[in-house]
Amino acid sequence: DTTPTEEEQKALRALVEEKSGYTFEEMKEKYDIIGDVRGIGGMLGVEFVKDKESKEPNPEFVSKLVQTALQKGLLLENAGSSSNVVRFLAPLCMTEEQMEAGLKIFEESILANL
Repeated sequence: DTTPTEEEQKALRALVEEKSGYTFEEMKEKYDIIGDVRGIGGMLGVEFVKDKESKEPNPEFVSKLVQTALQKGLLLENAGSSSNVVRFLAPLCMTEEQMEAGLKIFEESILANL
């Protein structure tokens, strides 16, 4: 049985919250196209904007980002009333290596569309 125990699920949940939240905040500082990172726990949204000054939604970028990530093997979901947010909800059965790989593909896909 490969189902994680309750203790393993709690540990993974804490890791996802810490690692992904920290990584997305770093990306927000690094890329002007990321206007905000928000969410609770392991469910996070990364908002893409045309520029941080106006915070004008950038759904065109998100559409291209989703397609690029998919070609690299990462399935992303756009969200938000303007379709300019990428929503993350990491599965509790995910390994740390899988999370690292997904975050790497996400950033590579951002760079490919800048």
